[in-house]
Amino acid sequence: MQALIHILKAEAWPSSRDVPHWQAEARVFRGNATSRFTPAMRQKIDLERIYRRALRGLPDTIDGQPPLPVPSTCPLTLDELLAE
Repeated sequence: MQALIHILKAEAWPSSRDVPHWQAEARVFRGNATSRFTPAMRQKIDLERIYRRALRGLPDTIDGQPPLPVPSTCPLTLDELLAE
């Protein structure tokens, strides 16, 4: 979920000075998830539920700016999230 929150922040606040940091953090979280993922987990992962939780985890503003619109459903597949 942390990777999605960072991906969403970078999309919602693309002009923030923190975008490179968020993108780097997302890569780290995705790498950690990839190294721990097993095929047996696939059937138990509800990506849409995780995405909804990530949406709720976004702040209302960053640097006094509201977010740009982000997709209401997850635009990434599990395979895309786990890709290196």
